[in-house]
Amino acid sequence: MNPSTLRVGGCQVTLLPVIRGLVSEGDRVAKSFHELAPDCVALSISPEELKAQREHDGKPLESMCGTPEENVYESGLAKFGDVERPPRCFSVAVKVADAAGMRVVGVDLTEEDFTRAYVSLVSGWDFVRKALGRGSFNRARFDLTSADAFVLDWDRRLRKIRGYDLLEKRREAEIAKGIIELAGKTAHLLVVIELERAPGVAERLSSAESRKGV
Repeated sequence: MNPSTLRVGGCQVTLLPVIRGLVSEGDRVAKSFHELAPDCVALSISPEELKAQREHDGKPLESMCGTPEENVYESGLAKFGDVERPPRCFSVAVKVADAAGMRVVGVDLTEEDFTRAYVSLVSGWDFVRKALGRGSFNRARFDLTSADAFVLDWDRRLRKIRGYDLLEKRREAEIAKGIIELAGKTAHLLVVIELERAPGVAERLSSAESRKGV
C-alpha cells in the first residue's frame, strides 16, 4: 500500500503503511524519510516499545513470535522475504529520525492501557473461541498473492472474534488521537503505521476533520 496524505488541522499528515517484521520494509522506510522530509515522526508502537527499540543492540532476535497466531503470521510472511524482530520498519524509522534530530513518538496504547483494554474487551468466551479455532486458523489457506494481501487476510481472520476486533479498534482510536495531538504541533508529520491498522486510523482522522467543519 502506498503512502497517503491528508490534512489534520494545519498539518500535512502522511500515513506510510508498513508490514511489521518484513526486513525489506526497512529500506522502504528509509527511502520515504528522504523523499518526504517530515518534521516529526509517529510510530504505531507503544512508548515502551519505542524505548526498547532504542536500547536494542541491533542483533536480530531468534524469533519474532510467541502465540500460535503469530507463528502463522511469521510463516506466511516468510514467503515474501526475510522476517526479523524487532521489526525493521520501526527500528530503521527510529534510527533515521534520531540521526536527523527529529522527534519520534510511539502513539499506540501504553502497555498498561493495552492490558486494561484487553481485560475489558476480550471476554473469556472470546479467549476460548480463539483457542478452539487455532486448528482451523493454522490450516487456513491465506491469500498469498502478495505480502499486503496476506497480512490483511491474516488480520481479518483474527478479528472475526468480536473482542479482538474491538481491541484493534481501540488501538486505532488511540493511534488517531496521538496523531491529532502531534499534528497540532508540527507542519508535516510522517506516520509509520502497520498496514492493517492504516485504513481504520485514516477513517478516524478524516471523521475528526469532518466534525470540525460542521
